[in-house]
Amino acid sequence: MKILYVDDDPIMLRSVARVLRAHAVTTSTIPVDPAGFDVALLDCDPHGDAMHRACHVTKTPHVFVTGNYPKALDLVTAGDHALTKPFLNDDLIAALEKAHA
Repeated sequence: MKILYVDDDPIMLRSVARVLRAHAVTTSTIPVDPAGFDVALLDCDPHGDAMHRACHVTKTPHVFVTGNYPKALDLVTAGDHALTKPFLNDDLIAALEKAHA
């Protein structure tokens, strides 16, 4: 599975990349085109809204990753998958598989 992970926190980027090392993971601190990825993990801040729109336009399955902030959770719409920080590695894998299914 090709995974895109966008987050403003470099520590989270490294941690998630380690957990998903068996997959083709691309990480970024800035919004990038999600087309061509099997699934995208999106931190809700600071680029969550732009990435959310891009995922819908490109029909890229995605999972929001949020620290449970009300503003961030407002971006989550019906049909979206969300994962609240902190999360367990198994929960991360399950959310990706569910979004990709």
